[in-house]
Amino acid sequence: MRRWSHRSNWSDTHRLALAAGAMLTYAWHSFPWRPTLTVPINQAVDLTSNTITTVGAIVLLVIAARRVST
Repeated sequence: MRRWSHRSNWSDTHRLALAAGAMLTYAWHSFPWRPTLTVPINQAVDLTSNTITTVGAIVLLVIAARRVST
């Protein structure tokens, strides 16, 4: 990434794609793992919070994509 990002044709679209890949991987990765809290948490609460966070990430990426494309 470091070598590619220093090329002259590296654009905001490339940076957005890199950030989107990292953000969506992090969001997707949260679902199969159990929470690391010291207090027990209901599985429904865990999945709901993961879903809300993932939807929020997607909304932010859509907003960023619209800004980059204009």
